[in-house]
Amino acid sequence: MNDYTGATTIANGATLALSGQGRVNQSSDVQVDGTFDVSNASSAQINNLSGHGNVALGSNYLQINNAAGTFSGVISGMAA
Repeated sequence: MNDYTGATTIANGATLALSGQGRVNQSSDVQVDGTFDVSNASSAQINNLSGHGNVALGSNYLQINNAAGTFSGVISGMAA
C-alpha cells in the first residue's frame, strides 16, 4: 500500500520508471520535465500531467484522471 499523496516532480535529466504495481495515482500532480517511464507498469494512473518532458508508454496506456494540467512534451510508445 502506498499512502504517498504529494505532488511528484521529475526534474530535467531525471527519470521516474514505474514497474509492476508501482504507481503514483494518489499524487496530486505529476510534473514531467525529465522522463516518466510507464512501459513496465501494469496499470499506470495519475491524477494530472504537466510539464515539457517525455512520457514513455511502451505498449502500455497511461490513464489521466483529471486532465487539468498543461503538458507540452513528447508521449512515445505503441499506445501513444
